[in-house]
Amino acid sequence: MDKTLHNKKKDLFKILEVMNKISIKIEMQLCYAKNLLSYKPGYESQLLAIYDLNSLSVCVWKCAVLDLNKLFPEKCSKNDKYCFNKLLNKCSLTKGGEFKKLITNQNLLSDFETEMLKNQETIKKIQKLRDEFYAHTDNNSDINSIEINFNDAEKLSNLAKDILNKLHLEVFEYPIDNSDLYNTENNIVKDLIGYRKMLHNDSLNTLIKEKYNKH
Repeated sequence: MDKTLHNKKKDLFKILEVMNKISIKIEMQLCYAKNLLSYKPGYESQLLAIYDLNSLSVCVWKCAVLDLNKLFPEKCSKNDKYCFNKLLNKCSLTKGGEFKKLITNQNLLSDFETEMLKNQETIKKIQKLRDEFYAHTDNNSDINSIEINFNDAEKLSNLAKDILNKLHLEVFEYPIDNSDLYNTENNIVKDLIGYRKMLHNDSLNTLIKEKYNKH
């Protein structure tokens, strides 16, 4: 492999790495938001009194929407460094992209574009949520007019994972690294309970130490 192509490969690796980190973050955010919203209080509800789970869910959902918009903006601007439209153009032979020589199977790109078109309505809704409600708050629009759910967002998140993994396999011949992915099967509510218990125990330990230090 000549030096120029080798450098292009390194550049593409860095781009895929950054986009994969965003994709992993989205998957975790959607899982947490869903987990928090569907939680049914039980005996441990007093331990969670400090938390407003619905508000936490909304905050995490907003983060997921903003990150999805980074990868799938309705239209890429100069500032959108890590969006799929721009990445696919850079990989395209017909569009003369800088990574065109690295993608032997150009049909992959057509398949990705087709799948993105299938999710175009969700992409538009994500863009509207970002522009009119989450990134800017000076709008009088009704957020309830935008019908979107977790399933829509998860489909887009799964598409991001699929594109990144297949591109990585095509160029580097091994799967993309998802070792940073937190075990999303863990229940975030249980994690919060554990954290709350830890804080409670730390407070008790502090009181005990203070008591015995006085004597």
